[in-house]
Amino acid sequence: MRKSIPVFTVQQYPELTKHLAEEGHEIGNHGWSHTYPDNMDGYEAEKKEYLDCSDIVEKVTGVRPKGYRSPAWEFSPHTINILEDMPEIEYSSNMMDADRIKYLKAGGRESKLVELPVQWVLDDAAYWLYSLRTPGKAIQSLESVEYYWRSEFDALLEEFLEETEEKGDSDICFVLTCHPQIIGHPARMKMLERLVCHMLETRNAAFLTGGEAAGRFKAKHPKREADRRAGEHPGKS
Repeated sequence: MRKSIPVFTVQQYPELTKHLAEEGHEIGNHGWSHTYPDNMDGYEAEKKEYLDCSDIVEKVTGVRPKGYRSPAWEFSPHTINILEDMPEIEYSSNMMDADRIKYLKAGGRESKLVELPVQWVLDDAAYWLYSLRTPGKAIQSLESVEYYWRSEFDALLEEFLEETEEKGDSDICFVLTCHPQIIGHPARMKMLERLVCHMLETRNAAFLTGGEAAGRFKAKHPKREADRRAGEHPGKS
């Protein structure tokens, strides 16, 4: 499993963060205080934030983050270039244009970063992040969220099995995004447990960290040296 923790929270709870890492959870770079990259003060400020965050996570856990997830999945014009210049960053998990792992494409070129796709419909915040200041926002029932997530998993699994039978392999994935302050209530956690049990019962689901998933993809789809050179970019844009 992969945990994206704002580094402000890592510094507040270093022992808990270290414990999560020791249990086998991967800690990703998620920025400092959940500030959207396009709201940061330019290239240098954004770069400093990511480097500082990786430094602190490494200091607490002993491992430098391999992946980046932006607050609310937002990017600035500089984000991809900055991430590509960080040698430890192997993958992004922010885009919604596919349901399969691939190399991140942006600005007419293919990045060296692996993209683990996300979807708002597979994010607990879309159903349960409630605020009186958000017009029309309503808390959804457990049953409706469980039914949708399970149905989405089953549909993706069906496509995965068909593609595997036809081509021998598939990069289709199911990326569920959950926030402890949102899903971390007894009834919701029971629902999540039922969903995980359903996945396990199919005997066709593998639970991987982001780093493991990206590593497997790169091993199956290595980028050629010519492709790498074609994707080189200046440090700033």
